[in-house]
Amino acid sequence: MPEFPQEKAGASSDPAEAVNASVSRWRLFEPLLRLRALEALRYREFRLLWYGQVFTSMATWMDSIARGWLIYELTDSSFQLGLVRGVQAIPTLLLSPIAGTAADLYSRKTQILIAQIVEVCSMPGSPS
Repeated sequence: MPEFPQEKAGASSDPAEAVNASVSRWRLFEPLLRLRALEALRYREFRLLWYGQVFTSMATWMDSIARGWLIYELTDSSFQLGLVRGVQAIPTLLLSPIAGTAADLYSRKTQILIAQIVEVCSMPGSPS
């Protein structure tokens, strides 16, 4: 049976102290949260959505850079790299008008949910 590490000396298991420690940690960011541009980060749901979007964007950019690098390493041709990048942009150019129409018809929550599901389903099947 695994043994769990002992609590640190002086650490308390009082939930009130844990909440106070958490609140004092956020006080460091209080001046930033007063900025109008960052007001939405006060809401837990928005922070979770924002974190998810940040990590999804980072993964997408890393994937894009890795694929470009791989194409260039395999072909040693900047023309073919540009050609592949151009072909990858075609769906964005063709689907933008449809996406604009969908944005007017459906709620934001539904759009985000569908977009995230499609993105998750498309990544495992994509050749890397």
